[in-house]
Amino acid sequence: MVDIVTVYQKAGKVKRPYRSPRREAQAKATRAAIVDAAGRLFIRDGYATASMRDIAEEAGVAEPTVYATLGDKPSVARAVAEAVLSRAEKGPIARLQAAMSAEPSLAGRTRLLARSNHEVFSSDLVWLRDALYVGAASDPRLAEQVEELTRSSRSTTERLVDIAMAAPPASAETRDRAVDIVWALSGSAVF
Repeated sequence: MVDIVTVYQKAGKVKRPYRSPRREAQAKATRAAIVDAAGRLFIRDGYATASMRDIAEEAGVAEPTVYATLGDKPSVARAVAEAVLSRAEKGPIARLQAAMSAEPSLAGRTRLLARSNHEVFSSDLVWLRDALYVGAASDPRLAEQVEELTRSSRSTTERLVDIAMAAPPASAETRDRAVDIVWALSGSAVF
């Protein structure tokens, strides 16, 4: 006869997966609160000034929760940048792509691209980018992430210029010049 206690003791050595939709939703909400709080503080106070304790306090969580959820400060900054970029991609950039795809004329697509800069770059994206650029001067890990953010933004600019042109330009140089112009006019110094 099998001893049920022995079976359960042996079974206890093998962990069963634990999944709770409620806990997953709470963890997601906590992460979002931390990311939003960090974004607000980075924009308001600057990256260097915003401490992990300040972020935790602003998010309404304990400081160890910030570390457990996102890691160190550069990792928090990365999560904030990813969230802001994701909102931009799903919102104004997606609307711009759809509008430009529906616009038959190059002049019309160019006007749409120029007007969209105000919506995209008056968002938190520019303010956050500026705060992270300043912080990157003293934090090498953040500097790497800012470079990634810059490459991602440049890639988005290239994609939008390609849609605006709607046909291959006469030369790669023409396309590259168009990207450079839009990139320069989309900078935070302009807005």
